[in-house]
Amino acid sequence: VIIDPEKVGLASNSTKYTLLAPIPGFSKCIDTNTASTDPECSKGGISDYLGIIFKFGIGLCAALAVIMLIIYGITYMGDESVFGKTEAKSKMYSALLGLLIALGSYALLNTINPDLLGNKGFVVKPVEIDIDDEAEPWSTYENLSAPTAGCTEGYTNVSTGGNPANINVCKRVSEDLKKLILKAKANGINISGTGTRSTEKQLALRKKNCQPPTRTPVELNSGKISCRVATAIPGKSNHEKGLAIDFNCNGLGIGKTDTNNVCYKWLVINAKEFGLSNNFALLKETWHWSTNGR
Repeated sequence: VIIDPEKVGLASNSTKYTLLAPIPGFSKCIDTNTASTDPECSKGGISDYLGIIFKFGIGLCAALAVIMLIIYGITYMGDESVFGKTEAKSKMYSALLGLLIALGSYALLNTINPDLLGNKGFVVKPVEIDIDDEAEPWSTYENLSAPTAGCTEGYTNVSTGGNPANINVCKRVSEDLKKLILKAKANGINISGTGTRSTEKQLALRKKNCQPPTRTPVELNSGKISCRVATAIPGKSNHEKGLAIDFNCNGLGIGKTDTNNVCYKWLVINAKEFGLSNNFALLKETWHWSTNGR
């Protein structure tokens, strides 16, 4: 299956899957957007695919049962041995039993809920998540102090003794961050980085990554547009809340996927103790750590 990149975007309600090999009786692609007008795509999400596979399985069971009945029926009529006839009869009973089980499963699912058979659309609803994915770590230091909706207690600077010299974060995480930096130094690890980001900066990033550039602030906040690089909706980024940090290692940035970096390895082992996590499987960013991994 190939995911069509033209159909994939942040908070998008449509994902198009193009099949590598055609399936008899099925369109060459699946579009989760039931309002799709693409004549080459099946509508209703994955429901049609599951329905066809299920019905194909029952049909295959029926065909195999008929073939077995023919083969062992001939064996029964032509074998003069009592044992041969008994075995052939047993095989025919087994073929009939298998067919009854296949038909019974269809009847059972139809009784429980016809939707399970895809008759009305076994719909797997798309999950919408806001992720803050950047081509490079957040490198512009901002010194915020006044409270915001995302950090009602206000922001403060935490000294790193590195480059940059301070990390600006929400006060609720500042003490844990201080302890993390001190423990890292005690282990010979020098980490610094950047934390908070203003809503204005987040909106600028959203405009940069979500084309065309004529998008209005209202549209950029709607979550219904596709982005070249997935970027959190202004007001929802952990950087705006002062709850995310892009770490440097010995004054230098950590490579986006450099999991061998000494600071990244140290953080993987120790950061959880101080309330920070990194969802590398989702974001593929070694430098980005936050209170919820996003």
